[in-house]
Amino acid sequence: DNGKVKMYYMKVNTNLGCFYIEYDENLVIYKASLDREEEPHGEERVWVKLKDKLIDYSKGKKVIFDEKIDLNNKPEFTTKVLSYLNEKVGFGEVITYQGLAIAAGSEKAARAVGQIMKNNHLFLFIPWHRVISRRGLGGFSAVGGLDLKQKMLEIERAEINQD
Repeated sequence: DNGKVKMYYMKVNTNLGCFYIEYDENLVIYKASLDREEEPHGEERVWVKLKDKLIDYSKGKKVIFDEKIDLNNKPEFTTKVLSYLNEKVGFGEVITYQGLAIAAGSEKAARAVGQIMKNNHLFLFIPWHRVISRRGLGGFSAVGGLDLKQKMLEIERAEINQD
């Protein structure tokens, strides 16, 4: 044993598309994407409980994703933004980019929050689909774009107030 943590990955087909998840032997998630071609890392192994949760979520069931995620080696503001979003904005809730910037301690950083969301590699586990603009949905850089964001918010029955 060279001290390295053993890595696994799995692919899960759902109503939303194909999820790709990378995780370690301690069940910490390092990467999660949807419908992206990923270069697999580690050994293929199905994490049955998580697979079932992803499928249930895609069918419209209320699912709480409380798995551990890797937020190491990120700038402090990024960690604050991602942690707040992960811990405080739950199923069926939304927050604006500016609201998230304020919550992370920098009210003028709404654009920076947008960039952090764009570069999020923990799809669904960091619920960036719940971050909206003051005027509606805002952007969404995931494969599937705004249609996917809308579908995910509909699954969660989230209220979007469009001006």
